[in-house]
Amino acid sequence: MKHYTRFGVFSINDVLDQVEIEEPIQLKTSIKKNPHHYHEFNGFQVKVHSKRLMCYKKYGTKCAKCGMEGFFFALERHSKNAGERPHMNLYAIDKNGYECMITLDHIIPKSKGGKDESDNFQPLCCHCNFRKGDKLE
Repeated sequence: MKHYTRFGVFSINDVLDQVEIEEPIQLKTSIKKNPHHYHEFNGFQVKVHSKRLMCYKKYGTKCAKCGMEGFFFALERHSKNAGERPHMNLYAIDKNGYECMITLDHIIPKSKGGKDESDNFQPLCCHCNFRKGDKLE
């Protein structure tokens, strides 16, 4: 069952070329104060200053566990929330030819005291992230 409405597909470079890594990551800013944190894709102002996109820019688009490589970004929003601003999701293609989302994972889970900081982030495919859950590895 598809949970997202898709508005376009973009190459890795088309998206990550718009991302600037800032340390420490300041994420509580509005579009009015920081318009450079947004970029237009297919007529939508998309936040490119996000934890996920900065993680992919800093650590790459490959799953840190299995090595599955991100293939493209999709401009999407949750199907159930039509008022939500679309965002970029990174997808790989698994060995069966299906799309598999690459996610942001907290190496030390927040539930185990891990910080919500870039040094505690890694990209994981949806399969590896599901298996890891909130375990320490």
